[in-house]
Amino acid sequence: MTIYGGVHRGSRLFPNANPILATMREDDLKGDPWGTGMAWAFACCEYLHHVALAPVPAELDYRPAAVAQGEGYEEEGFAEQAIAELAVDTYTVTMAARVLSRYLDWCKAAGRDY
Repeated sequence: MTIYGGVHRGSRLFPNANPILATMREDDLKGDPWGTGMAWAFACCEYLHHVALAPVPAELDYRPAAVAQGEGYEEEGFAEQAIAELAVDTYTVTMAARVLSRYLDWCKAAGRDY
């Protein structure tokens, strides 16, 4: 199946999904949906800005650290490592970031933010 410009396998539990979102769903969504969503959204933004050198969707209101674009990216968290290991295209990361923006809006509306 071709999705998001390439062949994606998603994950064992979500085989046809955007691979970033499929991997995120296996993280701690039930215990901390807001924190998990924020971690993955920020990881997508960091990847787009520092690695892909691509624009970050405006709806995420991302403000990068005061380092030059392309510098300062560290794969320190699970989300950052997973996105780098998935080796997906820029479009896939951008679409995941947009979905995560809507997910975070839902968390706020449901009172699950902090």
